[in-house]
Amino acid sequence: MDYFLCCYYNPSHRDEWAEHVPGVSEYYREEDRRAMTELIQGLSRPVVHYKIMAVGRNNPSAAFAYAASQMRLNDAVCVGIYQKDRPGILRQDVRLLEESLVAFASGMEDAGI
Repeated sequence: MDYFLCCYYNPSHRDEWAEHVPGVSEYYREEDRRAMTELIQGLSRPVVHYKIMAVGRNNPSAAFAYAASQMRLNDAVCVGIYQKDRPGILRQDVRLLEESLVAFASGMEDAGI
């Protein structure tokens, strides 16, 4: 295995059925995000962090800042975009991630880490 795909949330009852069931309500809980990011820290391979914005429920700046604080060397983030209503969304997402990574790295340097 070269890398892990790690979803920040458990949006449907996968313990009841493994496949996605259309029409079933989804939920995005902070405790699921926290559990996943704690697990990520112990993984031996790079991770692709995804569903970081909880399908638009999280503020993009806050979501990227949190992801940046949890990413390790060689990790990546994957986000879905819908450009029809916001043609510049890809550029905005890249900028938010870059700014978050720089801010997190600066904070680490300031802390002497």
